[in-house]
Amino acid sequence: MVRDTLVSSTGTEHSVTYVTKTIKAKYVMRNGQRIKCKADYEGVIGTTVQSMTVTTYYHCSSLPLQTHNDVEDAVIKTIDNGDGTTTRTISTCPADTDSIRYTLEETANSGASITCSKEEGHFVKLYLARCRETKALEFAEGTQILTLPYLVGPCHPSQSGQFGKEKMEEKLNSEIDTVCGFKKAVRCLIDNTCELKRLCEWKVGVTNGRLYMTFKVRLTPPVWTHSERTNRVSLNGRKIMFYRCSEKYDSRKKRNLLTEMDFNFDPENLEVEDFVSDWILN
Repeated sequence: MVRDTLVSSTGTEHSVTYVTKTIKAKYVMRNGQRIKCKADYEGVIGTTVQSMTVTTYYHCSSLPLQTHNDVEDAVIKTIDNGDGTTTRTISTCPADTDSIRYTLEETANSGASITCSKEEGHFVKLYLARCRETKALEFAEGTQILTLPYLVGPCHPSQSGQFGKEKMEEKLNSEIDTVCGFKKAVRCLIDNTCELKRLCEWKVGVTNGRLYMTFKVRLTPPVWTHSERTNRVSLNGRKIMFYRCSEKYDSRKKRNLLTEMDFNFDPENLEVEDFVSDWILN
């Protein structure tokens, strides 16, 4: 629509400028607006009538940035291509560190480079892609559960001596025992690629009890996939031993409820369960 007209004259030359305002829909392009111009020369040579069509286009660079990216220091650029199209790109993610890696992630509705045309008035795809942040997996936890035919078993509060909680944890955390402890069973401890924290707990059942031998490790160096972490803390079928150890753990100050003779059974017939899970250091 015409908002105003500006008329100027120099001798016999007259000029008129029409100031127009476009009428646009949000996502629909208009076919054009016709403007009719008429000049009246006050009877000297009559009048001149001329019509023209003004086509309106979208101003893509004014559209707000829409992106799935929430990582700082990602390089995002807006490029005016000079033909009425605007391109936005996310070309560079932050540099990787020892604990975080970045990858450019595109989806069905997001891309590393998206373009808006003056005819369409929106970007295809709608969103700019993101730098996906992957944090190193530094901690893990595993538990081996042994079902034993006792109600008062190793690590039970009433148990003493080498099968009491204190001595059991000493066994499980031993650096020098050649038979017993987590370091003889957990892969990353065998390979010296993790640091150990440990726990021992006894839970009583109806006719038997379950010994929970839990290890918590910090992987050194950390890994990047769940499969790598599982592999690093795998027991690979090894049993965590707590009896017939190479070192001595029995002070004999108290009468033990269990003795080494109580474990003269076939260890291959024990019911054993292994669990590996995530663990975040508090």
